[in-house]
Amino acid sequence: MPLAVLLRQVSKGRTGKEIVYTDAQLAQILIPQHFVEVRKTYGGPSPSETLRAIGVSKRSLVADDDWLKDARARLQAQNKCSGQPRLSLISATREGHHCAINVSSSSSRTAKPV
Repeated sequence: MPLAVLLRQVSKGRTGKEIVYTDAQLAQILIPQHFVEVRKTYGGPSPSETLRAIGVSKRSLVADDDWLKDARARLQAQNKCSGQPRLSLISATREGHHCAINVSSSSSRTAKPV
């Protein structure tokens, strides 16, 4: 029995309504590659959506890396200016987000949102 006929019969028996597709349409729908390509929703598995998400992640990584380089430079500059081996607090900003960074030789480094 062709798949299209079977689908019509089963859908009518279960829901009272026929789901109507041709065998050619069902063959296309059931190809795994087609299944992935048509899922273009945000965060979906389609190649176009995956490429978009990779681009967003790369830009975010560059921004985070720039922020980290800047924060490290500020810490080094502050240590040089203060002449003290211990730096208690520096405020750094990244795109309007403030972060208090506590760095000392006697404790671990911590960063907390302000």
